[in-house]
Amino acid sequence: NYNDNFIVTLHLDQGKIDNRNLLVLTYKEFKELNQYPQYENYLFTSYYLDKYFYNRFDENYVVNSNIDLYAKYSEDIYEYEIVDNTISIIDVIDEKLTSDKISVPDYILEKRVTEIKEKSFGDLEITTVDLNDIEHIEKDAFYNSTISYLKIGDKINNIEYGAFRNIRYLYSVEIEDNNYYSAVNNVILKKLEGNKRIVIGYYSYKWKSMFNEQDLTTIDIVEIAPYSFTNIYVKEKIVYE
Repeated sequence: NYNDNFIVTLHLDQGKIDNRNLLVLTYKEFKELNQYPQYENYLFTSYYLDKYFYNRFDENYVVNSNIDLYAKYSEDIYEYEIVDNTISIIDVIDEKLTSDKISVPDYILEKRVTEIKEKSFGDLEITTVDLNDIEHIEKDAFYNSTISYLKIGDKINNIEYGAFRNIRYLYSVEIEDNNYYSAVNNVILKKLEGNKRIVIGYYSYKWKSMFNEQDLTTIDIVEIAPYSFTNIYVKEKIVYE
């Protein structure tokens, strides 16, 4: 459903291919292009059909006219590996951090970023981490970090027990509601059949009730997983598991 002679115009912003930031190619030439744009201190993530990066271009898009594609980038602060054509984050390079917030990109080199590996965010001194498209978080992924606000998207389907262990100043976790996990008050829950839940993480600056009465009428806690408690403050002492 496409013609190899349709024109693809690549808008590379500050990135460059062959020292150019605007390329005009036939669709055939674009398909055979084996280079990604290079942009100092940034990673190429993917091409989009609009300059606001709402509509990502991928192999399923039917090219039936000339098109413009826009390159999107992310800060080059990640060490990663390619696993089964997806990306796993294996480390964050602290000395490259330029802000107090990290938004892990959904794509790197046009491959989905799906996994946060063990201790990949360990010892990280930062306030906010946003994991939009992550599916799997390994045990001790954030070990000994100072993350305060953690946001996780609705694609998450596997969080290993101990993933939240020893995050020193964890204050808030948001999980977009899905069929596998949720976050309420200061507790992170794994969903089982019906209203059954497993506690996989609990945190608080001050000791207080894990659930309120309304929570307990709508869920059935069947297990508290190992490593669920992280740095609970009790009488000005910090209790570590």
